[in-house]
Amino acid sequence: MDLSENNFETLPSNIGLLSRLTTLDLTENNIGALPEGFFSNLTSLETFNISYNSLTVIGDNMPNCPALTTMQLSYNKLAQLPATLGTLNALEYLYVRQNKLSGAALSTLGDLQRLKVLDLSANLLTSIPNEWSSLPSIEQIIMQQNQLNTAFPLFLKVLNSLSVLDLSNNNLNHALPDMNVGDFAGLVLLNLAYNDFTATISDLSASDTLQHLSLNALTGKIHRRLATWPRYTASHWYVRAIDPNCVLHANDLVRVLTLLSHSSLVQSSNKLTGFIPIELINLPVLSTLDLSSNTFQGSFQDGSAT
Repeated sequence: MDLSENNFETLPSNIGLLSRLTTLDLTENNIGALPEGFFSNLTSLETFNISYNSLTVIGDNMPNCPALTTMQLSYNKLAQLPATLGTLNALEYLYVRQNKLSGAALSTLGDLQRLKVLDLSANLLTSIPNEWSSLPSIEQIIMQQNQLNTAFPLFLKVLNSLSVLDLSNNNLNHALPDMNVGDFAGLVLLNLAYNDFTATISDLSASDTLQHLSLNALTGKIHRRLATWPRYTASHWYVRAIDPNCVLHANDLVRVLTLLSHSSLVQSSNKLTGFIPIELINLPVLSTLDLSSNTFQGSFQDGSAT
């Protein structure tokens, strides 16, 4: 049933009696609340989309939707989610982008054994619960533009299916832990840009899957192992700086480093120090090397760098 792009402010309660309904699209209306008991008999509902409305609350009788696989609640005014969302055993896709969710994210979402994509971006959430480490099927966690103010959630590394982790534009303010990116077994994209912590290149170990890594300020030395990453990994690094003494600032997109799978290596205007490893100039596909505006010392091992 498609009722999108109308001017509905309320819905007739008898819609909730359609026990054979599989799809309900209510996007782009002006619905502020659903009728009481709305989900009571929607036992066949698989896809529910009520994005772009004025919804302030969702009913708590979600267990009556055992077939629901996709739920889209984005661009509403929801201040909280019902704990019963964690009982939707078939749910695979949950989108709650740009609402008013605040405080700790809902811990019962960790009970969703089939959940693949979780998008809670552009809310006011402050922390990620440890219970999310129990999501065996999760592939994408997107929480950009919140108010996360804790340490990096290293406990998520047990999620073997996780391929996308986007925590950019938050207030993560602890030092990035000495983590092995390879511990995130299937991670393809890790976006930590526009936060308040710093990272050193030597903190990041090689990964067989990572293709996109976005950070804020880089400090320290270039580790030799960066020059030995397989050609198909780390194809794009987005490097951002937060130090006002650098050429670049927190809100500026800085440089794109195309490492190994392309031909240019750009690491300028950061705080990189020490010696430049000779391995970098031995990369067979490297045609451009830009390490300007750093604080390197000494020379390449054989002094032949150009």
